[in-house]
Amino acid sequence: MWLGDGGRVDYASIKNFFLLDTNDRVVFTGPVFLRLSADSVYHNNIMFGPDNFNKTHVYSFNFSDFADTGQYRVWIPGVGVSFSFNLAGNIYEQAFKLQMKGYYHQRSGIAMELPHTAYRRPRNQHPADGQIVYSCNKTLFFCDSINGNEPTYANPFNRIANSIILDSNNPNAWGGWMDAADYDRRFQHFVAVHAFLELFEAHTSYFEKVDLNIPESNNHIPDILDEALWCMNLFLRTQTAEGEIAYGIESVAHPNAGESSWNESLPLALVPGCPGIAYLYAATAARLSVALKMYDNVLSEKYLESANKACAWAESNLNNPLYKNAMPITQSVRFDLAVFMFEATSAQKWKDRANHLATEIAGSGSFFVNQDTYRGVTKFLALSNKEMAANKQTVKSLKQKLVQKADSLLLWGTKLAYGEFEDFSYNCWIAILYNSGVLVNAFSLLQEERYLNQVVEAGHFGMGANPLNASLTTGLGERFVYQWDDEAICANQYFATGIPVYGPFPYYNNRLLPENDFFWDQKKEKLYNPALYPKVNEWPMRETYFELMKFPAMNEFTIMQNMADQAYRWGWLAAFYKY
Repeated sequence: MWLGDGGRVDYASIKNFFLLDTNDRVVFTGPVFLRLSADSVYHNNIMFGPDNFNKTHVYSFNFSDFADTGQYRVWIPGVGVSFSFNLAGNIYEQAFKLQMKGYYHQRSGIAMELPHTAYRRPRNQHPADGQIVYSCNKTLFFCDSINGNEPTYANPFNRIANSIILDSNNPNAWGGWMDAADYDRRFQHFVAVHAFLELFEAHTSYFEKVDLNIPESNNHIPDILDEALWCMNLFLRTQTAEGEIAYGIESVAHPNAGESSWNESLPLALVPGCPGIAYLYAATAARLSVALKMYDNVLSEKYLESANKACAWAESNLNNPLYKNAMPITQSVRFDLAVFMFEATSAQKWKDRANHLATEIAGSGSFFVNQDTYRGVTKFLALSNKEMAANKQTVKSLKQKLVQKADSLLLWGTKLAYGEFEDFSYNCWIAILYNSGVLVNAFSLLQEERYLNQVVEAGHFGMGANPLNASLTTGLGERFVYQWDDEAICANQYFATGIPVYGPFPYYNNRLLPENDFFWDQKKEKLYNPALYPKVNEWPMRETYFELMKFPAMNEFTIMQNMADQAYRWGWLAAFYKY
């Protein structure tokens, strides 16, 4: 137990834990063991420097051999008892449904009301309510000389302000998921759609039956696909006749303080796309068309036609100088496109392209499998034996790349107190566990339980097995963090459930803090330190979670990061343990 400068509590004398039922009878006992010493130092990431992250010994215990369903508490004499918790076969299913309710709560263009949710919110940003979504002048939007080289594919606020066409309107530009605590919708959300589709492909018979209590639950399409469609339909509706796919819907700044999504005063624009975005959409739409085929062939064909149009537009604009500084088209983006387009069409063109890129990737020393690149690799491997007729050495090399990454994740997990398999690089910190898909696919490939066990163990931190003694998702467990939720405040409502936070975030112990940054900076340090003892740089990272606004890296979320991985992780485990 970390007590700052208040001394120490010695738990070395504690040998056993006890599992109590609702009558306080001991039903199971086992040893308490040292998981990680306070002297253990982690050296993985140059961004934060060497650190222990706990500043104390961390102890653990295991009751996985106890399988009786019911409600229990853990008792450790001299320490105390835990909250009550349930042991049941549907625990992960409950968590998955909660996370999917979070996606429902992030929907734009629909009212939140009973019977689908107790969270209440008016319909937001819908054309029927007078919402205007402007167009942008593409020449001005992509002009670096007037936009100061601002990125075109992440918060392009100045580009929108300098190019917005105020006598335009796009009445089809509504829907999608709001990105986070702000209200934009963007192409990066295709990552979440892929997560849903991968779940559906791996466990079709399970997800066909899962009722998410959404407005579409009574139609003939599985609910997990309906939720994916809420995202994809926005991009389908706004696709141009030529095939261009928009970046999404964004404003000229983050929302003004105190303004909700249904009364936002800032102008909205349908942000221009680029060839790379069209490729990402086409791969996602093609994959979706395959999943839809057995439920709605007309809609399936519509998405496949849309994917083909997006490909044609992208390839006709690859050398267009307008897009020279737009989103780069990586080898992985091209590979994903070829693999998923081949699966959907069986066209020789895509088969040849996929095999060619697979050979390049297999022999490349600069291509690494990770959370952003594994999807095309695993789908190629699934198709390699028959449909793809892939080269055996290529297949072997791709498998090795996947397993090497999975093994490195396991190694990181052994060095951290809670088994996390992340390296604390950007977009991959503490509770996100952004690489669950890599480990799950390594398990599916090799059938070695160590990969799946790591997914389970590392997920415990975000579910409440942490020094905060609280889960990091609203509505999950006996106690949970309260989300940075302007929407609930504006509506005078109880917060939306199913919304996670990024969680505790490491302090830069190896360098001076920048003046202003997405992560720890001088402004945040000055804001927090007057309310803390000791100062924040002396706190262990595991406990540096504060329910204060204006620290997105700690207490915000995104559709495609922690929400997507949790939905994938909990959904996969729910289906796997169900059967």
